[in-house]
Parts: sequence; structure tokens; C-alpha cells
Amino acid sequence: MIVLFVIIGLLSAPAFSNGSSKEPSDLQLIAEDFQILARVTNAIALQADAIRGQLNARDAIAEFLSIEKHDLDGIIGFDPQPFIPYLQKVEEDIKNFENSDKTWMEEIKNFENISMEFEAWKNADVNLSTPTSLPGDFLASLQNLIESDEAKDTSCKTTVLSPLVSFLKLGEKSEYSFEEKYILGPALTFIQKQPDAYVNCIQLIIKVQEALNTSLVFQLYEDYIRMKEVISNVPTTLEEMKSKIANLKAGLTTSSFMWNSVTGNTSGKPMSEQISRALDAHILHSKRLDPPLAGLTVAFFRAADLLKVADDLKSPWFQKHIARGASVQNLTHALEPFNQLAKDIQLLGKPWQEFNRLDDDHRTKYKKVVAHLKYLEGYTLESLQSFAQLVDSVNSSFHNCVQKRNATFMNIYQKLQEQQNVTEELMKNFADFRERSSKFVTDHLVRSDDQAIDSYHCFNKLRIDESENLMDISSAVDLMSKMKKDFSECLEQYGNKADMLQVFLSFESVRNNMEEQYSLIQRFNSITGGAKVNVTEVLNASGVETSLKCLRDGPYKLEKFDDLKEVNKFLGTLNDIPRPIEDSEPVDNPVLALNGSRLIAENMAVCALSLWDLVMIRENRNELSTVGNFDDKTKNDLSQQGLGEFMEPEIAMKKLLGEVEAINIDAKTLRAKSLLDMAQIFEEVAKIRGILGRREILWKMLKKPEYANNPGGDTKKLQLLVELNLDFQTYESRTKDGVFTVKALISYFDQIFGHVVKPPTATVIIEKTSHYSLFVIVGGAIAICLVVFIAVIDDVNALLDATRETNKTNLVIALKKGAYVNAYNTSGNTALHFLTKFGRYDMALELVKNGADRTLLNYKNLTPEEMIPKDYKSLPPPEDPSSELAPKYEELAKMYKKYANKKFKQRVPEAFPSTSFRIWYEDRTDEDLSNKFYEKFSSITSTELTVSTTHCIVKTDERGVLVTDDINLLIPIFHGMIIVRESWMADCLKDEKVIEEDARYLVGTVKYKGVEYNTVQMWTNAIAKAEMPFLFNVGARPYLHANLGPLFLFHDGSKDLLQYKTELFSHFTEEQLIVFLLKREINRDTRKNPPDVSNFGYLERG
Repeated sequence: MIVLFVIIGLLSAPAFSNGSSKEPSDLQLIAEDFQILARVTNAIALQADAIRGQLNARDAIAEFLSIEKHDLDGIIGFDPQPFIPYLQKVEEDIKNFENSDKTWMEEIKNFENISMEFEAWKNADVNLSTPTSLPGDFLASLQNLIESDEAKDTSCKTTVLSPLVSFLKLGEKSEYSFEEKYILGPALTFIQKQPDAYVNCIQLIIKVQEALNTSLVFQLYEDYIRMKEVISNVPTTLEEMKSKIANLKAGLTTSSFMWNSVTGNTSGKPMSEQISRALDAHILHSKRLDPPLAGLTVAFFRAADLLKVADDLKSPWFQKHIARGASVQNLTHALEPFNQLAKDIQLLGKPWQEFNRLDDDHRTKYKKVVAHLKYLEGYTLESLQSFAQLVDSVNSSFHNCVQKRNATFMNIYQKLQEQQNVTEELMKNFADFRERSSKFVTDHLVRSDDQAIDSYHCFNKLRIDESENLMDISSAVDLMSKMKKDFSECLEQYGNKADMLQVFLSFESVRNNMEEQYSLIQRFNSITGGAKVNVTEVLNASGVETSLKCLRDGPYKLEKFDDLKEVNKFLGTLNDIPRPIEDSEPVDNPVLALNGSRLIAENMAVCALSLWDLVMIRENRNELSTVGNFDDKTKNDLSQQGLGEFMEPEIAMKKLLGEVEAINIDAKTLRAKSLLDMAQIFEEVAKIRGILGRREILWKMLKKPEYANNPGGDTKKLQLLVELNLDFQTYESRTKDGVFTVKALISYFDQIFGHVVKPPTATVIIEKTSHYSLFVIVGGAIAICLVVFIAVIDDVNALLDATRETNKTNLVIALKKGAYVNAYNTSGNTALHFLTKFGRYDMALELVKNGADRTLLNYKNLTPEEMIPKDYKSLPPPEDPSSELAPKYEELAKMYKKYANKKFKQRVPEAFPSTSFRIWYEDRTDEDLSNKFYEKFSSITSTELTVSTTHCIVKTDERGVLVTDDINLLIPIFHGMIIVRESWMADCLKDEKVIEEDARYLVGTVKYKGVEYNTVQMWTNAIAKAEMPFLFNVGARPYLHANLGPLFLFHDGSKDLLQYKTELFSHFTEEQLIVFLLKREINRDTRKNPPDVSNFGYLERG
């Protein structure tokens, strides 16, 4: 039975429509024509891969869902079915439990409130053993402050200010009573006798303020209070919790059935972990604009397109250009499993849409439920104890840990409290004084520009000359008015326009605060005769630290278990995705006749996709023509994001629209011609450059508030650039091969529809693998077709191709261009081996004269000369005299003898110019650096890794080692691509000439799963020189690995392979294969003509 994996999902690609009732353009019509060919070819490739067992289901699923494969693995990487009945039971039990005992549920909530308070203490960042400051530090600091000269200075007495304040209050009146007039004289006399008292008082206030500002007493007081609160509050809280926990056991009887259902989950990994992984994967998926370009399913823009294949085979266009009168019945029958699958997939649209529409609110809700489940699983699955045991454990912990307060503690704590009452008043007074004095100084003693000055000398204006007659009422009133005027004018010079009375009222308030301070200091010093209570002593007596340490790791907190129905709904959605089904296929199947089906299908679909992108551009040409250039801010933002070509796209846009219109005109002519002529349109598409830049970066930029909140203007135009693909460099390599791809498909369809007879061939055709996965064939060996950059035309080695076709003209052309003359073909022979075997003296002579090595051994350990049969003279004559080999072998023998001691110089290969580079950089490279490099070298750089890629830029460690566990980053190594360090990009941006110096930046070592392998350049050199393939083809011995069993068997480790545990087989899992390739160890069987493992005809190869 062949396993046919069900491919599920709904493509999120935009629907292609002309958006109006107008007749479709010629460009759209030709795109629809080639889309028919692309869909049929894609269906054939998928069906063929399924039959061969080479269909990677997850890759296909990811492409259908337009999602990264890694994200998809997280979303559907587990079977939710076992969880659903478990959740339904828990949900039902909880609902019944809540209805049965509302009172006890309130007890649980009360306990949770208390436990939250305890949690705050438990997780507090105060280390009771080593607090920020010792409790004694505060008391010492406070004592030092009290004992300072400033604090003990009582010279600024109340009697200093009271007379003047009373005097100023009288000055506010226009008329005075007899009594008021009577006190003016004595008041002024008092002021006259203490001329420096006000200045001295102000200086003292400033000194006390500075002393408080520089003291650590306030900072230390916070630690002091924090410690006191611990001592005071924690024991009370713990006692309350101890009491509540004891009451919890009363409700266990009514709740036991619920906990039994919780512990019934036996589905393997915790449910919370698996749901959380799915949600995390969905979040990553939501942060991407587009997934990588599809390879397996690229021809199907949406799930409904799968249904079109059956009709495509019957369409007039397919009948005219492809079937050409032949019956399509056999092909339709061969694709029946695919067509059935296409119908099944349509039913899966709704569940995927529901999941794909998850927004942040839904994800937050699911995350909350996952957190509850995680606690639930932690209490049940990990600790393996029932809920009753949990409560018993908590109750026991509290019983053992919580200590009662004894008489010693109560006595010392009472003293601490008495001390604290005065301390608290004193600290409050200090704080008030600091605030009031600061306001007094700021308001009245500094300039308005905040530059401090000694402006209190204005108070010298209050001096009264001794000659003044202060007992004369009229003179006293005049003198008072003059003092106020002089004082106010003095202050005003420094920007202070306050009334004199307001200044002295503020002055008096500060002084009264200081007077209160003196009194509190005396009270503080009188407590216990000056011996203060140490908080550390109280802490030790309280037992708090011991209790908290005892409870530090104890279980104490319950979790709510509601909202489970949300998870149940979520898992139900995932459960709608079906699992693999089995199907069988006959061996004789027309879909298997397409060699390289996957690559050809991918190329054809990408070519068709490029046409559809042009269609969308043409349909939006009116909007695109008005985009124009952007304002300076937008240009700056685009430049910072590495989107330089988007800054001023007006000229490039006009050029692109003109090119699209020209292709539309060409399409009208080409549609009337043959299919091969129609394919010429792809050569025109390949010439289009478009506007380069990663749309995903632009998409993320538009999510920023300055654009998201302003949908008009530049944002609207930029949004249009996000919605349409304008970068056609992505398609360049595929569209250049468009004619070749169509030609290959014509040959295939002509063969299966009987238009031509299949020609015999002795050459094994090797498929080019895509970059998505290693191409392995279970039961035989494997072939990895690696890209050769030198002497390659259309991905075919020109010299070996000419040799296979025995085309001397092409061989000579290849040699003159400097093709590597000693290249091995996929069968383990050099061109000279091949030509000698088949008696082509004339072509073999050309190889020898161009330096072909006559000592190289082939897969049979034979030199080229040894390919001449020893008994060639006795070979029976063939029916066709012209095909007789004996005379040809005779000429070859003479040639080898004639030039046995003569050496010929090899031609030097043509230079490999940087213009032929095809550069790709991995995702881990610096994003800003990569964007700038892409912008500067856009003509040779691609965001897509393809078989035509020559250079791969990777992120390395400080030693230049590529560190990765990602198989996708190892594939380029095995393909012989040139692996270079990220620093090459930075240096190229500084000097463009460095692009030619790639050899300076080569990576030689890769670190995979913690092990380093220095074989990177071995792979590159081997492929560049077309050395003998590291692994052999299907059905033959791996001749470079004589130490291993000749048949390589690949498996996933889940099957019983006991019957294959023989010397004939070598077993590999995927991981073992990767390590085997990275080691690149060679063990040749040095015997002449080592035995083959197969005699099925595979060995008669060239």
C-alpha cells in the first residue's frame, strides 16, 4: 500500500479577477491558458510523488495554508482527539460542582485572596537575612541628625518673629484703635534691639534644611518601616491562612469526582504544552505577510483550484494544444485519487478559516486557559498526588511553619511600638519641615531663574535707627510704612513681588515647625532612658523569617479552572483536520513517465504565477500610475527599512506599466500560434525587473501607529504596493527556463498520448531536487543532483551532455570554452571512459588532446583504456556493418599507445563573472545589512533559494563557523553552493569590487547538533569539479562506501526492520543520513570490477 497523505487547507492568496464586467485582456487569457497546463502538471507531480512515497505531506499542507512549515508543525503537530472528552468531562464536573456548593466556592475565593497577599510576601524582593540596610542603621542615622549642631541650635526663638508679625498685621489696617497704637512703640523697640536676629534665623533654617537633604535618614526609614510591617503583618496573615486551609478539607467530598476526571488524562505530553505550542506557532504565522514561494502546490492559488484539474483535461485549450485528439481517459483515471482528494479538501475550509481568524483577544483568552491548565497539570500529572493530598500537604506545611507569638515577643514589640509612635511623629515633622523650608527658600530667597542668591540681606532693611522716636504714634506708623516699602523693593529686585506680611507668615510657619521639632527630639531622647529597641531583635523574636523560609517552596495557591469550553472549541477545530489515508496505485501509471516532475511542475506554475502578477498590475494600472513619489518623511522611513526603490517609484512604475502593456499586445499574437510559440512570452517576462524590495518589510512598516492611524495619503499608496508583487526578479530564473519547461512538457504529453514513440536510452536521468527537502528513495540508494556552476548550460554539464548525445560538434565547443574535461557523470564515468566504452575514437581523441586524465579510475576502478574489451577482436560481427565496434576499439588502442607518454595541457575554464552570481542570504543574517545589500546588488541577489543559486550568505560565530541545526541550511552545502560569511555583505557595501573576492569569505566548517565538520569546501570543490558522485543511483552499489552494505535503507525508526538486518543493507534515519553526508568519508573498494548488487539492467550505464 502506498501512503497518500491528505493535503489540507485553504489558500489565502488573493482572488485574481479583472474587477469589472469588461472582456478579459489578452494577457489574462494567455495566463488562464498556461494556468491550465500548470494545474494539470502540478497534479501529475503530486500524484507521482505520492505513488513513489516521496510526497512530504507537511510541506504540501504548509503551502496550501500559506504558512511556514515550522509554524504548521506547531499548529497540527499533535492529535487533539484524546483531549476533547477529557475537557468535556472536566467542564461538566466543574459546572456541577459550582451549582452544588456555592458556599464552599466562596471559601475558595476568600482563600485565594489571602493567598495572593501571602504570595506578595513570599515573592517580595526583601531578603530578611540581608536587608538593604540594617534596622539599627536608621536609628543611628536619626540619632546623629538629632545630635547635630543645627538641630540643637535654639537661637531662632518664637519671640524673634512674633512681634514683627503682629506689627505687620497692624500695618494692614487704615485706622488703629488706641490699644493698637499703644503697642506699636514697644514692638518697634523690640525690633530695634535685635537687628541681626532675622538673618541669623534664616541662616539656621537653611542649615537644617541642608542637613536633612544630605542625611540618609529618610531612605533608611523606608527599610525600617518595611521590616516593621513584615514583623507586624505576616504572622497575622499566616494565621488566617492556616485557619482557612483547615476549612478547605470540608469540601473535598463534593469535589472529588472533578479531580478524578482531571487525573484521567493519559494522552502523553501535557495538554497545556501542546496547545501553547500551537498558539505560539499561530502568532508567528500572523506576523508574516507571505510564506516562502510554494514549490509543491504553487499552481493552485486557492483550494477550489484543485477541483479544476478534471475539467482542465477536458478543456478545449488542453484538447487543442496538448491531447490533440488523443483520449485523456488514462490520465484522468491515474489522477482519480488526486481528484477525490480535491473534493475532500473543500470541506476543510471552514475549520481552518475559524482558526486562521484568531485575533489577539482570542489568543489572550486561550493563553489564559493554557496557564490554568498548566497549573492543573502541574498539581496532578507532575506531582502524582490527589487534590486531597495537596491540601493535606499545605495544611501540614502551615502547621509546621507558622509560629505563635510568645510573651517575650509581645513585650519587646510593645516597646518598639511606643518608640515607633514618637519616631513616626518626628519623621513626619522632618518631612514637613523639609517641604515648608524648601518652599520658603524657593519662593522668597532665590531668583525666578532658579539661581540661588543671598537675598535674605533684604531683611537688613528692617533695622531701625536708634535716633528714631518710637513712642510717637505718628512717627511709628510712618516708620512701619517705610520699612515695608524698602523691604518689598529689595525683594522685587530679585524677582520676588510677594507682600512683606506673606513672607513673614511663611517664615513664621517654618519657625513654628522647628519649635515642634525641638519638643519631639526631647521626647525621643527620653524614651527608655535613651536605650532604643533594635528592630533586628524584634524580628528574631517574631519567628517571621523562620516561617517564611519554611514555606518558601510549599504549595499554597489554588487555580481557577473555568473557560475550559474555549479550549474544547479550539481543539475541536483542530480535530476537524483529517489524518493520513492509504491508497494504492498500479505500477504502470502515466503520471510516472514525467521525469523531474516536481521541478517541471514548480517551474511551470511559477511561470504562470508571473503572468498573473502582470494581470493584477494591469488591472490596477490606474491606481499605480498615480502613486508618484513620496514625501520626505516617508522616504526617510523607506530608506531606513532598506526599501530604496520604493522612495521614488514614479519612473520605474511608468516603465513597468509600459512593459506590461507591451506583453499584453504580444499575448494577442502569441495566443494564435503553437504552444511552444506561446511560451515565448516567458522570455519577455524574464526581462522585466520591476521595483525591487521586500513587501513584508513594507507591510510591517505600515503597522506602525504613524501609518496605521493615518490611512490616507502616502499610507494608501504604500498599501497598494504591499498588495501587489512588483518585484519580478524573483521569477527571473524560472521564466528564463519557461520555453525549456514547456518543451519538456510537450515531449511528456506527446509520449503518454501516443504522438511519439518513446526513444530507447541508456542514460539515467537525474531529477533536480528543490530546496525544500532531501530527495531520498526508500529501498534502493539515493541520488543527490548537485548544481555545477562551471561548464553548465541550462543546469546541464555541456561536456557530459555532448558526450551522452555523442555529438562531436557540441563536444568541441564545450572544450574550447574550457569545460572541465575530467568531470564524472552520474554513473561514475568520465567522458573519456564513456566514449572509449562505446568506441567513439574521434571524440575520445579530442578529449585526450585537451588534457583528459587517462589515469582516472571509474566506478569499476578501471582506467579509460581498460574500457576497451580484451576480447574485442573476437566479437561477433553485428547485423549492421556500420555499427561494428572491433575496428573502433582497434583505433582507440593505437591512440592510447601512441600518446601513452605524452601529456596535453588542459584548457583554462572561462572566468566566472560576478554578473553570473545568484546570491541568497539566510534569515538569520542582519536584517538591515541584508536589505541594503539586496538594494545595492539586486540584479544578482534573490530572496528565494533555488537550484540556480551560486552563493549562500550565512551567519557564523566569531570563528567563522556556521552553527545550525536546520536541515534547510545544510541543503546548499550538499548542492555544492558557495557558502560565504555575512561579513562579505558589509565589505561589499563599503567597496563594490569586493563582490569579486568571495574566496576571502568562504565558510569551511559547519557545526551541526554540537559537532563540527570541516567538509563545507570539500562539497563545493567536489561539485565544482564534477567529481565522482558521493552517492550512487537507484539499484547499484554505493562504490565510494565499501565499508557499508550496498543497499541504503532509509526509515523513520518506527518500523520493525529485523528482516533487513543483514550485510546487504545499510540503515539510515534522516538524522543519521545528515551526519553521514556531513562527514563525507570515502572508503573505496580498490578491487578491479567490484561486484554489483543488482543485475536488473541498471549496470549497463555510460
